[in-house]
Amino acid sequence: SIDGSVLINTWGETWRVFRASRLVPIGGWVLLGTLGLIAAFYLIRGRIRIEGGRSGKLVPRFSVNQRVVHWFAAGLFVLLGVTGLVLLYGRYVLIPLLGPEGFSATAAACKEVHNLFGPIFPFALLALMVLFGRGNRFRWLDIKWFLKAGGLFGHHIADSGYYNGGQKTWFWMTVLFGVVISVSGLVLDFPLFGQGREVMAAAHVAHAVVAIVFIAASLGHIYIGTLGMEGAVESMTRG
Repeated sequence: SIDGSVLINTWGETWRVFRASRLVPIGGWVLLGTLGLIAAFYLIRGRIRIEGGRSGKLVPRFSVNQRVVHWFAAGLFVLLGVTGLVLLYGRYVLIPLLGPEGFSATAAACKEVHNLFGPIFPFALLALMVLFGRGNRFRWLDIKWFLKAGGLFGHHIADSGYYNGGQKTWFWMTVLFGVVISVSGLVLDFPLFGQGREVMAAAHVAHAVVAIVFIAASLGHIYIGTLGMEGAVESMTRG
């Protein structure tokens, strides 16, 4: 064993203190704050309607392959996000509801699901990169889109091309965050790589911090794609 001659390893205690004193409370405020901002924005701005109303004409935008890959990745993301949050915040939320025994069984199941489906996510991420990478390169046109905030606070009159600046930002965030989460997750899932406890602790930090930021950002993406913008969800259900 790589730690066979070590009596006390301080990395475990360092991670435990970081998790309890910083990661859990700060991450919780980030997620709750994001939900609060989305709710406030909806109450103030309301749903963004199609300018001029529906014409009755439908323009194909996403292929069947793109939609299948999108929902496959989205389903995995939700499954891993929910099980990860249960492992991180379950003892504070679920123990009062399920009791210690109920939470123990729930956490154990979530851990197995998270470890089992986690290694599949990199393949979903690769498929997203292949099918959605084309057209997501930033251009000067996106600067004008960002300066107008994408029309979220008023009328959107700037051309955005096939993908607007917000969609491109979300795509590259998904790629970057997905790579970090995938690599760190594989390090945690397969300790037989030969990594030491220091590497495992660093992987824990990267995995948890990026996951919370990723989930918070996804809440905005889900809001815009469903309740926030008329017709948005139809592009990923009917193409």
